[in-house]
Amino acid sequence: MGSSNAFIALLLDIFESKGYGVDQSLKVFIPISIFNILSRIVTGHIKQRQGINSFVYPILTKFSAMVGLTLMLYLDNFIVLSIGATLNAILNGGVISTAFVLVVKLSKKGSTVSIGLLSTMTGITSAAFSPLFCTTY
Repeated sequence: MGSSNAFIALLLDIFESKGYGVDQSLKVFIPISIFNILSRIVTGHIKQRQGINSFVYPILTKFSAMVGLTLMLYLDNFIVLSIGATLNAILNGGVISTAFVLVVKLSKKGSTVSIGLLSTMTGITSAAFSPLFCTTY
């Protein structure tokens, strides 16, 4: 989550470099969070379906992030920048939830321990890097 916060800080820096204020660029947090959550739900649904490899979804989300970053870097409209940020949030949610799916697939026995360890490490990194995010804004 700390790396997720750093990525959101990068997106907000792009908004500010395009001439938008902090208040206006912080409004993008809501769609980023919504699409991040939706992307995690899609990963769970793909995992439950038989015959679909759950690691195809992160590859597809990379293409959405490529389109999103291209929109953000070359266009200056606030709505287009917001769409680009939400496309990047799809990648962020898909990659994080796929990491949990990978942990479950790698360790059939004791998967609860490995999921707990991954959640703990995510919390520790979030606690460690969140103050860095808060000092930049």
